[in-house]
Amino acid sequence: MSQDVLAPRPQPLGSAPPRTPTRRISLRAARIDAVMRWVLLAAAAVSILVIVLVVAFLAGKAAPVLRTPGLRQFLGSTTWQPDGTGGGFGGASFFGALMPMFGSFMVVALALVIAIPLALSAAMILEELNPMVGSRVLRPAVELFVGIPSVVYGYLGFIALLPILERVAPPGKQGSGVLAAGVVLSIMIVPTITTLSADGLRSVPRALKEASLALGATRWQTMWRVQLPAARAIIISGVVLGLARAMGEALAVTSTPCRRSRSTVSRRSSSPRRR
Repeated sequence: MSQDVLAPRPQPLGSAPPRTPTRRISLRAARIDAVMRWVLLAAAAVSILVIVLVVAFLAGKAAPVLRTPGLRQFLGSTTWQPDGTGGGFGGASFFGALMPMFGSFMVVALALVIAIPLALSAAMILEELNPMVGSRVLRPAVELFVGIPSVVYGYLGFIALLPILERVAPPGKQGSGVLAAGVVLSIMIVPTITTLSADGLRSVPRALKEASLALGATRWQTMWRVQLPAARAIIISGVVLGLARAMGEALAVTSTPCRRSRSTVSRRSSSPRRR
């Protein structure tokens, strides 16, 4: 009698199995996954749509350049006088973007030449030479410098760097130019390259370093010929990100060379004239 009471009751054929709490949770999770999949797809589609609209807007606004003055003159001429001052008041306007583009590439190249050795040296100090001080003091400071806006770098270059360059500049020069802009950009991109390079050195397997030291290589040879080549991909990524920031941060470049001349003009205009 007791065995008949404890035995499970047989279910009729064709009936659905009872819904257990585990099955209810799995069905709910599947529905949530399906909804979130469509939400993420919509977010990705909106992001792509925004980029397409930005490109279309810029292309539409830049389309008159293809007609007047023409793409050949725009990319091949070095004369940039959009206000028509070349032939007097109301003269012809010239739109030659070759010189501004060449100047931008010169400034960015100089910034990379200065920043890459400094960033790699700082990364090796962070991860290899003194990792305790690097992780506690230097890395937080470097990550803090990454978030500083470009206008701050431009202002510091204006008030601190230009007076120094003005002292060593040739007579008649104010110290503003490619060197000042390149130095400011290099200071601005060094933290970005340093952070990613340090992460790349940290990701190198310790077995490679120990094997190099076991074969008789010095510490410098291990870092130069083993660890840096092993972390080459991440270091290149950091250099590319630094290059992108240097190309996009025009505010720091325009603040450093131009404000000096404006302040000089304002001082001259405000100074009393001698009779």
